[in-house]
Amino acid sequence: MAKNTIAKLVTAAAALTGAAWAFDKYAQHKFQRSGISLAINKLSELSPSRTAQDEMALLDEHKSAERPAGLPGIILKSGIADVYDDGNDQDFDTFGMVTYRFKPRDYSSATVHNVTVLYVHGGGYITGFDAYHVAFMTRLARQMGVTVIAPDYAPAPWGTAKDAYRSITALYTRYGILNPDEKVILMGDSAGAGLAFGLALTWAKQGLQAPEGIIAISPWVDVTLSNPDIHAYVDRDPMLDADRLRVDAHEWAGQWSMDDSRISPLKANSADIKALHKSEVTIIQGSDEIFFPDVTDFATRLTSAGVKTKLHIGEHMTHDYPLQPIPEAKESWSQIEMAIVEATVE
Repeated sequence: MAKNTIAKLVTAAAALTGAAWAFDKYAQHKFQRSGISLAINKLSELSPSRTAQDEMALLDEHKSAERPAGLPGIILKSGIADVYDDGNDQDFDTFGMVTYRFKPRDYSSATVHNVTVLYVHGGGYITGFDAYHVAFMTRLARQMGVTVIAPDYAPAPWGTAKDAYRSITALYTRYGILNPDEKVILMGDSAGAGLAFGLALTWAKQGLQAPEGIIAISPWVDVTLSNPDIHAYVDRDPMLDADRLRVDAHEWAGQWSMDDSRISPLKANSADIKALHKSEVTIIQGSDEIFFPDVTDFATRLTSAGVKTKLHIGEHMTHDYPLQPIPEAKESWSQIEMAIVEATVE
């Protein structure tokens, strides 16, 4: 009886393995991507999509609701992350927000030493950390031996860009004072990557110490999404909807114009962009995103302004693909590691 059960389980496992292999081969041949990448995209396409009107109604509902907590308690209890305390006050609330810290298991085996990544998470400016962010930051700290600090800035409608700028700038300044020997990499994904560029532009204007490097994954560099070239990417992008994103951006902008370079870094003038030359910039971008035209334009402007910039394009990849558990993300990890090394090792 037991032998028959084991045989059936083995047969079932073999059948599943064979089916997965066949699907992967099909995806690579037909769509030039792995099976799991194709499955994630298909799930995104099948997920119910909200219209711009739905998005406005959702944000209105959120205004009367309590803001969701940051990282789940189980993450903190497990030791994956802790709450960063800068000694500024007793309740760990750092300049109006909680900041989380992900640390390497063993600093002695670090790729680089005395490096901190200030990670600004994405989420369309309306959501906080998700499971992808937690997994990504955990791996970043443990694989590369860097300390990752991640501010839990308040998304819309609970917070605005002005609030985030005040809090994250204060955190960055304070961290530099407390850790003068640390080299800081400013990093973010999606909306967070756009915010990272806006922060870097603002810090350069203010004369603050520039981060050693900026690493941006699928950055949202123009929240107006007014580039007509975007239309050619709509059918290729199963994750992002321009109309809905504009609603989110308008709520996030608050009193600021959506054309403000703090909201839309692509709108910055040449002199401001040139001021980023003290930081080495790495951008990782999927070729099938609606952000693609704006990101390639921004990378060209950075290079033309004399900013050392590397643009890595993931062919047939969609939004935030380096954060996904797919084979195609492997190369991006090598690109991130190289960016950190080149920016911080003299």
